[in-house]
Amino acid sequence: MTEKFDCHYCRDSLQGKKYVQKDGHHCCLKCFDKFCANTCVECRKPIGADSKEVHYKNRYWHDTCFRCAKCLHPLANETFVAKDNKILCNKCTTREDSPKCKGCFKPIVAGDQNVEYKGTVWHKDCFTCSNCKQVIGTGSFFPKGEDFYCVTCHETKFAKHCVKCNKAITSGGITYQDQPWHAECFVCVTCSKKLAGQRFTAVEDQYYCVDCYKNFVAKKCAGCKNPITGKRTVSRVSHPVSKARKPPVCHGKRLPLTLFPSANLRGRHPGGERTCPSWVVVLYRKNRSLAAPRGPGLVKAPVWWPMKDNPGTTTASTAKSAP
Repeated sequence: MTEKFDCHYCRDSLQGKKYVQKDGHHCCLKCFDKFCANTCVECRKPIGADSKEVHYKNRYWHDTCFRCAKCLHPLANETFVAKDNKILCNKCTTREDSPKCKGCFKPIVAGDQNVEYKGTVWHKDCFTCSNCKQVIGTGSFFPKGEDFYCVTCHETKFAKHCVKCNKAITSGGITYQDQPWHAECFVCVTCSKKLAGQRFTAVEDQYYCVDCYKNFVAKKCAGCKNPITGKRTVSRVSHPVSKARKPPVCHGKRLPLTLFPSANLRGRHPGGERTCPSWVVVLYRKNRSLAAPRGPGLVKAPVWWPMKDNPGTTTASTAKSAP
């Protein structure tokens, strides 16, 4: 007697039919799909006996459902990488580990031209001027908060302009009396020496270095022929020139008293010129003379004239007594 060849589940005869052997039992295709087939983790449908199955770490897929989670490329016959419960192709794995562009938020993969700035990475074509939208790429730019500006747009929108040449100051600028200058524009009007960080004198909106002011602008002392300068007129760029004025300073021994109308000296020099108030020439009867500095203030001092009857002294025939 022939043994029955039936389905383990429905007991239908399997004679002349397709069947599947599972765990030592025979079952028809219908019962296999119902009771024995694995469920695809992608589509959640059973993987039938007539379908190809892919399994990895106790998970199962239809071969057509086993695809890259990013680009959906089929991976049944290709190498893949499992990451965070996702199946990825090799190309997408590289992108997944790559830094993201700050502009478009897409990954920057090997071979992409990119720009790095303060810890952020950009595709070269995404790094653009916030104003004109032109690609900055690896060119020069100016950051303003979260925005970036090309040189042209920055000059138009933000840069200060030199009061002399009226061109934008992009670097190396200085400020004098709240006005911006190029360092190469703030120069001595006579010798063109740069005055940034140097002492200079301002005269009627013209700027002179110390030497040129002494040689070409300052008045000369009638006695010693040296220039008369005011200490307060010389300044530096970072400290504006003081408007306070002081009397001129004599660099010699004599200065015409016309510059000091308040002076009241009782004598004259034997040569006929009045003495500079900061110096008093004193002639002694003992054939000695002494030029003694008396300090910066105006002073009054007697002037002694040589006596005719004193042998060995200079005569004062041409001298006149002070009125």
